[in-house]
Amino acid sequence: MPGMIIGGEEILIPGIPATEQPNYKDHPALKLRMGEDMRMRKTRWIRSVVAHNTKNRKTTVAEGKGPETHLENRIARLWSTDGRHAGAHVSIDWDGTIACHADLLLHAAYHAGLINDPSVGFELYEDSAGKLYDYQLQIAVAFTEFVTGYFQIQRQCPPSVSNKPIKRAERGGQDLVGVLGHCHALKSKPDDPGIHYFEYLEKAGFEVMNFWVNEDIYIWQSRQQHLGFDKQDVDGIPGPRTVDALQLAGYVNGIWRVTGKNEDSAVRP
Repeated sequence: MPGMIIGGEEILIPGIPATEQPNYKDHPALKLRMGEDMRMRKTRWIRSVVAHNTKNRKTTVAEGKGPETHLENRIARLWSTDGRHAGAHVSIDWDGTIACHADLLLHAAYHAGLINDPSVGFELYEDSAGKLYDYQLQIAVAFTEFVTGYFQIQRQCPPSVSNKPIKRAERGGQDLVGVLGHCHALKSKPDDPGIHYFEYLEKAGFEVMNFWVNEDIYIWQSRQQHLGFDKQDVDGIPGPRTVDALQLAGYVNGIWRVTGKNEDSAVRP
């Protein structure tokens, strides 16, 4: 059965054709290599999504849907044979094919250094000129909405034009919740994944925050106070306790910012 693999189960992303969601259970060659490209996670609190592009070029966006390049097969072969500790949970091809290479819950893919353990990573295919496609980016947003809904990650991200590393990511991202790019975790990747993915998130309604000056922390401290947290529990980190409080307050799935057309379908079972 196609779909994303989460805790061993195959789960389809709503709104994306099943034929465009291959995974390593149906196609074993797609799976990351344990030890070289991934390991077992040490945490069950998944708190961030990290986006990548394959060429690390400044991106451009072409209209519509691009041609199929069989990215899922090519990138799986590359990761498994290049000897590097490199891989991501998901790859998204020009035509919108979104392939699952590792269990989103159980596996920590080697994609973003010190924030591998608490994050889910995905790769967008771009060519040597940096070209992406509109439909491909729409699929990336749908995937991000699905993952943030399932893992109850708040839908917040840095501004699209800001590509500098965030110190908290360089320290392991334990208090960093939301959607990031590889550029926010590593100084040597300023164009990874480029500005357009974040522009699409902003258009979809994701909340833009300045993580460099801890704006997210201050905003969530205020929200926790309004939710009735005791003073000693107001830490500005929207983790499981904050999610539970939001659910009790009537927020669907404990998510502050509602986006997308299939919100209920991403609710964690």
